[in-house]
Amino acid sequence: MDAVDRAVADAAAGRTQLARRRLQGYLVDRSDDLDARALLAGLYRADGHRDEAGRWGWFGAADPEEVAAYEHQCAHRMTPSWTATSILRGLRWRAPLEDAPPHVREALQDLARRSAEESARWERAAHPLRTVLERLRRWWR
Repeated sequence: MDAVDRAVADAAAGRTQLARRRLQGYLVDRSDDLDARALLAGLYRADGHRDEAGRWGWFGAADPEEVAAYEHQCAHRMTPSWTATSILRGLRWRAPLEDAPPHVREALQDLARRSAEESARWERAAHPLRTVLERLRRWWR
């Protein structure tokens, strides 16, 4: 019996918190298992945790309201200017992107691009002198 089967058995016996922990532990090593993510999203949904259902069901098992709840949580976790970075970290995808289904790969690449833009904005805001020097270098070329 693997971790997913044990989690299903725990959920059927009413031990949803234990089932969620088992699935989260399983997803540390198998972050690309979309069925386990959907199962975890369903457990959170059943317990009324819409934001966590949106997080674990991000790649298709969550409804738009749940995804919005997760994004709202991420926007307020750090600051609104780091939303994509927070979403990306929270999704905990560790598997190679080459092995991911196309819709997952596209979503993760979009989040990575947005996260890089957030970092660049922070870099410009935190280091205005560096930004000015970069502009001068470009101007002198």
